[in-house]
Amino acid sequence: VENVAVKTGSAAGTTVGTVSTSGNTVTGLTYGTAYYLVPTYANGKKLSSWSQDSGAVGTLSSTSAENPTYTIGDGTNAVTLTSQTAATYIKDYTLATCKADGEKTVTDERDGKEYLVRYIKDKNNNERCWMVQNLRYVGDTGSTVAGSSNGSMTIKSATTNINTDKTLTYYSLASSDSSYNNHCDPTNSYTYPCAKAGKDNNNNDTVWYNYAAASVRTITGSSNSTAASYDICPKNWHLPTSTEVNGFDGTSNGNATYATSTQFAPVYGGYYSNGSLNDASTYGYWWSATANLTTYRYGLRYYSSTLYSGSNNYLNRYYGYYVRCVRSS
Repeated sequence: VENVAVKTGSAAGTTVGTVSTSGNTVTGLTYGTAYYLVPTYANGKKLSSWSQDSGAVGTLSSTSAENPTYTIGDGTNAVTLTSQTAATYIKDYTLATCKADGEKTVTDERDGKEYLVRYIKDKNNNERCWMVQNLRYVGDTGSTVAGSSNGSMTIKSATTNINTDKTLTYYSLASSDSSYNNHCDPTNSYTYPCAKAGKDNNNNDTVWYNYAAASVRTITGSSNSTAASYDICPKNWHLPTSTEVNGFDGTSNGNATYATSTQFAPVYGGYYSNGSLNDASTYGYWWSATANLTTYRYGLRYYSSTLYSGSNNYLNRYYGYYVRCVRSS
């Protein structure tokens, strides 16, 4: 680790001192006060765990949290990172490596979030590496989360599947956003990127995106039948085409290495429409890059423990659905 900043108030609060690998200490801390520990890692490293001296009388809130608190006790207090682990960045993770690993947890270097990805040979015998968790990206580190209000999304072409850097204003799919009626209704949201962070039906963190957000505002307007060439996925990954999602259709997996209906790990969580979450416990939906007419996209639907694709599964571009990215090379 490069260093650990000691902060007051929050992980983004005031720094009162920094402990580095050279062994310096922070003095003047107050008994009974909880301070936040904020590490800076060497390039390509991430947290393994925290540990506390056996003789320390302070209290460490967590051994696994990225920014735990340490409450100062009497006498000598000491807390260190046990180790740091090399991060495997998703943009550098190829199909060949994925096939060799079977599955692996990789890191989106844009915001530090981790995803399980899995090698899957679908029922049509196509080999690909899939994210088997929903994308939770709402912009590079420092961007605001798509909650109940609008926010900003900073996206870099070096790490995202776009051809130029973008800074977007985007809006919440939730009706509690005062801008909702101007931006996320059927009239306008073909153009405005809208998203909502929340939980799926299994209590996993997730984000719903309308298509302007999923395509990083490259597919907009009320009439657009162009396939999405750019999207919100990490660099070298992409929104699946209709052909790629068709490989999951139905319960039969042909010669697949895995039972694709379970290996894709589909979840319920519904979709956002007109400011409301619908079908949260009975359906799951995922975008594709392929147009169906001018206002729809083909997609993947999960219902009654079965995945469906094809011509009957087209998704309205202003609704909020999930994103899962795929690598085919």
